[in-house]
Amino acid sequence: MLRKIDSDPKWFLEMLERVEGRISEKAFSKYRHEASGQFKKKRNQYLINSIQASYAAFENDVLTGRVQLNLNKVVQMINYLAASVSNLHKVKLMKMLWYSDNIHYKRNGVSISGLAYSAISTGAVPEGYELIVLLDGVELETVWYGDNIAYSFKPTPGFEIKELTQSELEAIDAIISDCENLKIDEIVKKIHDEKAYIYTNSNCFIPFTVTEKLTIE
Repeated sequence: MLRKIDSDPKWFLEMLERVEGRISEKAFSKYRHEASGQFKKKRNQYLINSIQASYAAFENDVLTGRVQLNLNKVVQMINYLAASVSNLHKVKLMKMLWYSDNIHYKRNGVSISGLAYSAISTGAVPEGYELIVLLDGVELETVWYGDNIAYSFKPTPGFEIKELTQSELEAIDAIISDCENLKIDEIVKKIHDEKAYIYTNSNCFIPFTVTEKLTIE
């Protein structure tokens, strides 16, 4: 039984729902708890594998800040920003990640996360961002504004900084100081005015080599 939970927790959860009421409540709760935990682990590993697969194609490390993708640091960056910035919505988060990586590259010759960023209409977004925000350790809340939906980030309970270095935290702090109080449309405009964004064709990756022209120091 436990072997099946480990090998295919999704199937086991579906089968468990069918027999609810036909086994003891204690057994049902025990198996559902174990299967849910295994399903969450496998789901997170699937997300990690999918993101890493998309980055395997990057041969030009100028696009990733001359470091390999580090998803642990990405999750910690998101939590650190979420703990420091109130009402941190997805669009603003993506821009603050880009600024954080770029200011660190400007100062130290390498980025923090290894993320690659594309230039789209709302500014810079990291490759695989749709999956990144679903990773374990990222607290994402759905917020409704009338008929419109938005996503807000909160720090994960018990969050601790374990991998971010002092220079990386200083870079993030510089971005928080500069962008914390900007509205979404203001930070989007700010990125649109950056030379790195202007020099990059729409939907193409933004190279880190133009960080010397970054407006934030």
